[in-house]
Amino acid sequence: MTDYKEEIKTALEDIPGLQSLSDSWPESVADLPAIVVDLAGERGTDRRDNVRFLTEQEFNVRIFGNTPAEVHTIFEAVVPRMETIRYELTYKFDQNTAGALQTITRWTRTIPT
Repeated sequence: MTDYKEEIKTALEDIPGLQSLSDSWPESVADLPAIVVDLAGERGTDRRDNVRFLTEQEFNVRIFGNTPAEVHTIFEAVVPRMETIRYELTYKFDQNTAGALQTITRWTRTIPT
């Protein structure tokens, strides 16, 4: 079975200026800008002969930065890379956290099971 989280991380790993790419929160502001990738949900969307045939996966791609411009620059680099691996942006919001800014995006793709 394909590890879709690793596929996403591979697509995002060489973004210019990115300091950290992982599946856990940045440990300090020294690691910013950073991207965190995590599975948000997975559900069967179609069955054939009583067996799951298609699965919809949703991944959060959280972008952390020190300034709004830094977060926006990383976001602009994420979009075409995610679209290249056939994910669709379905949700985006900004959230300020202590010591950093964050844009949270959710990407969805339906895959054969």
